[in-house]
Amino acid sequence: MSPLDHLAFMVGSWQIQGHLQGRPITGLASVERSAVGVLYREFIDGYEDLCLYRVDAHGELEVHHFSEDGVFRHAVHVMDDGHGVHWVPNSALGPVVRAVPLPKGFLIEVSHRDSDGPEVSLQFRAG
Repeated sequence: MSPLDHLAFMVGSWQIQGHLQGRPITGLASVERSAVGVLYREFIDGYEDLCLYRVDAHGELEVHHFSEDGVFRHAVHVMDDGHGVHWVPNSALGPVVRAVPLPKGFLIEVSHRDSDGPEVSLQFRAG
């Protein structure tokens, strides 16, 4: 089993509904396997988010997150219960991102260490 197999629940075309810092948002996403890993593209309110999940030289799962602020790399671990993954921030300011499968899609939540709860919560449904 490849570490990328833990992301199989994310592969597909998705409609997104959720909230970003308290305001409702909608969007689209596509997640596909590629020769180098799993490519995640998200389009919300004119903003594009791009992540490349890949296996590093040590056989560990990692993500390269491309944003307006630059490119950030984070380790990615499987959740303790085996369902879903979470990013391991490289600094205290880095985001904690969780991706968890749901019966008809998946959920992504983004928070920071000093927050009371997720600042971003997105539900992905087949689209």
